[in-house]
Amino acid sequence: MKKIVYSLALISSCFALGQVTIGTDTRSTTLPISISRNYTYSQTIYSASSIGTSGQISGLEYQLKKGSTLTNSDEVDVYLSHVGKGQFANNKDWQAFDQLTKVFSGTIVGQDNKVNIQFTTPFAYNGTDNLVITVHEKKKGYGSYSNNFIGTESTENSSLYVDSFSDSDIINPLKLNSGKLYNMSPNVTLLGITLAAGVPSCTKATVPTDGALNQIFLPKIIYPSAAGAEQYYVTVETKKGAKDVFDRADNEDYTDFYFSKELKPETTYFVTVNPANKSGEAKDCESTSFTTGKVVDNDTCNTAEEINAFPLKKSVDASFASNAGGPVQCDGNEVANDGVWYVLEGNGADITVTVKATSFWNPQIVVKEGNCAATTCLANVDLTSFQGTETVTLKTTEVGKKYYVNIGSSSVIDFSEGKFDLEVTTTKKLGANEVALKRVSIYPNPVNDVLFIDHIGTGKNTVEIVDLNGRLVLEGLYTTNGISVKHLPKGAYVIKVTEEGKAALTMKMLKK
Repeated sequence: MKKIVYSLALISSCFALGQVTIGTDTRSTTLPISISRNYTYSQTIYSASSIGTSGQISGLEYQLKKGSTLTNSDEVDVYLSHVGKGQFANNKDWQAFDQLTKVFSGTIVGQDNKVNIQFTTPFAYNGTDNLVITVHEKKKGYGSYSNNFIGTESTENSSLYVDSFSDSDIINPLKLNSGKLYNMSPNVTLLGITLAAGVPSCTKATVPTDGALNQIFLPKIIYPSAAGAEQYYVTVETKKGAKDVFDRADNEDYTDFYFSKELKPETTYFVTVNPANKSGEAKDCESTSFTTGKVVDNDTCNTAEEINAFPLKKSVDASFASNAGGPVQCDGNEVANDGVWYVLEGNGADITVTVKATSFWNPQIVVKEGNCAATTCLANVDLTSFQGTETVTLKTTEVGKKYYVNIGSSSVIDFSEGKFDLEVTTTKKLGANEVALKRVSIYPNPVNDVLFIDHIGTGKNTVEIVDLNGRLVLEGLYTTNGISVKHLPKGAYVIKVTEEGKAALTMKMLKK
């Protein structure tokens, strides 16, 4: 008798059913409805692997941010549609209106931080195609910016929407123009269909896309949820089977995975995601790959980019700065990521360095005085947060002294740098005969035997070449026959050109 009871219990557990809920994160989102706008039209693609079953969908249930209401945003039409694509190709790639099936039209109600929508007509989902959910909000009026839904970061371009401040016209689904692409999907429960208990099916990374090149060294991995999965094991390796970066790292129930340490530049990585639940773990899941990019030229203090003319204004992309040397240190303490480096020469006046972040990251400025091996820091500034502006002023700089400036992410934990606007100014005023040599250039560069200087005057022009350790390896007057550098070892050097009666100019030279 015990055997029979046990067998029945086992059979029952194997066929236990569960709701299909997609999305586990708790982020605020303006999808499927921008409550603070007048009207919204949104489409979101949910993958078949996230749904995991087929059947009659009888309704939807969305999650509202706590305290949110739907005042002036509760009149909607809802449409469902099968689709083969997993993301919107561009901001005009709407699922055509004639391919949509209307399943609801009327008033929705937010209650207990949820919005439950019961369809007038169930939708027969086939279980193999992806699913597009379209929500058309049509009630005139605005809500608070604090009123939002709850969503999960998802596949790139998983949602496409348009919203409007206009009081006049409801958005016309037959005359849609460009929308806004969004890597976010509102959390949703598909009512009416249930998922049989068992080992979840496989999923795979969609960000970075399979075969993606030129990826940053701290990429974020995103994968669609697998229906019924309670946790995900992520393996990252430099060749299949190596398991040398992460071996089945437990990512709990999250569908985004972050690296705690930078990956190597110009290296291909393979990613495998294995969903699991109480019934077991998905096996033989498909891997995807991506390749990291090349580091920036001024990635270290020894390869610092020279700033030799003031004022300087330039836009910089430091996304490919590495932290290979570890955090920058001041007095033995780690203070910031090793980002991009610049070197400038003191001129007896004040020199100000300003960094304005133009992408989402938190910059910090650290300045070392004299040489790269300096253990103390002349400046260490981090007064603002993400997308802020940092400023350092070096007071009464010493003429001829080198100042090495690191612009890196404000953390001793490894974080990616981003884009910024760099401005360097000085209080020094050039005299009448101190015209910066902005047109002077050297060629060929890299050089093998003889180096020439272009756009230089005919007076007594001196040349000094210094290696990266600060040693003077060549000096003399420049002639039209050029400078013989054949005897110099292969490597990087700094060349200082002083044209008679004018200010000196330093440039980087590479010897082949």
